[in-house]
Amino acid sequence: MASTGDLVQESLPEQLEDFHIDPFADDGSEVNQEPNDGVLVRSSEFVGKRDIMDFTAVLDATGVRPENINPNAGLDAPPEDTKRKIFKSILHQVTVQRKPVYRCQLPIFCLEPRSLTEKLTDFFAYSHLLTGLNEEPSPEKRFLGILKFYLSAWHLQIPKGARVKNQLNPILGELYRAKFGTDDDRFNILCEQITHHPPSSAFAAWNAKHKVSMEAYIRPDIHFSGNLVETYLIGELIGHLYGWDHERYVCSYPKYIVHGIVFGTMQMELGGKSTIVCEKTGYSAEIEFKSTGQLSNDVTTALKANVFHNSDKKKPLYHLSGHWDSVIKIADAKTETVFLDVRSLRESPKYLPAPDEQFSNESRTVWGKVAAEIVAKDEPNALQHKTEIEEEQRAKLAERKKNKVEWHPAMFQIVDETWKYPGLRDLFGVPDRMSSPSPAPDRSEKEKGWFKRAFGQ
Repeated sequence: MASTGDLVQESLPEQLEDFHIDPFADDGSEVNQEPNDGVLVRSSEFVGKRDIMDFTAVLDATGVRPENINPNAGLDAPPEDTKRKIFKSILHQVTVQRKPVYRCQLPIFCLEPRSLTEKLTDFFAYSHLLTGLNEEPSPEKRFLGILKFYLSAWHLQIPKGARVKNQLNPILGELYRAKFGTDDDRFNILCEQITHHPPSSAFAAWNAKHKVSMEAYIRPDIHFSGNLVETYLIGELIGHLYGWDHERYVCSYPKYIVHGIVFGTMQMELGGKSTIVCEKTGYSAEIEFKSTGQLSNDVTTALKANVFHNSDKKKPLYHLSGHWDSVIKIADAKTETVFLDVRSLRESPKYLPAPDEQFSNESRTVWGKVAAEIVAKDEPNALQHKTEIEEEQRAKLAERKKNKVEWHPAMFQIVDETWKYPGLRDLFGVPDRMSSPSPAPDRSEKEKGWFKRAFGQ
């Protein structure tokens, strides 16, 4: 097996050959492991048994986060004087050491005990909202279904009452694999860290039975502004409904805003405008995530949105208003109804490869020790082991530069001017135009077969 962060592209499909096998029974019984089977374990089995990183994702039988799972697990938040020292440290790194913001080091108590590659997959906690869209004959209702899914999981990105924390910065080539849902409604999730400076990630999620997929490329762009930090998400989320001649839904992101960097309580909110566009059907949405402004130390979860059709781009078909962490209502010219109540949603069960079935560059293998030490509030050892991982990556980078070796992502390629997972092209037969030379090697027939049956669909 390749060492952490150095994937050998030609051998990766063989390494993943058995991951498509899903030995689960959904009656809660023990998983029966057949010889050479890829083994997955329910996310709840990680907590207190094999792994403690899944503290924000563990579910009970009803899909509700148990009350005893603490979203603030980890080291205590800093007092005001310490917080100012953190700000001064970052300011020193930016102004004196000339570091880009994304390379600045944060104290361990500012970190969530999991990697960003895992955090990104929270978007698919309600993947079941996508499963029936290809059976919907109305293009308008299909569009509203995509909009509902898009709005459903932002409250998981910013849990109510949770302290503001950053995720562990993934190493180059870091992978995260998971399955959301049960039986035919199960979605396969694959995320890879595709660049490190600046950091950017790509992920794909798909369900072949329901002929639907989502792909995304995300690169955070961080800006300090007075008492707040704004993180713009560069990239896009693209949804495909293959049952309707490859309907394509292109979604942009809001920005994250952290208040109280210098004074006041650190709190996070969403802000800015985002869009969803389906050129094939002519429907689009303009969404505004309200924010409280530069001088405020309060936050809001309010939003409003308008849905349009190309037949009349000035007159909205629907108005949406409400809060992305509770109730959003939708209104046309005659009526107003509840469009989405995230409080009533049940998260799709999440399944992960067993620890001994994970690769050396998989998120929980890379960061497992550090995450355990963060939760145990063992700051000295967490910092030491985090630094060791980062120094190892710097040494590998120096070695590649010395030998003039160019690194390429193992799972994602540049297609149509964005990062995409070629396995979806093989699985669904989408003839995407390559906008730049493919960095990955040509696939053998064996590899193509792996992509078509990837993750059991």
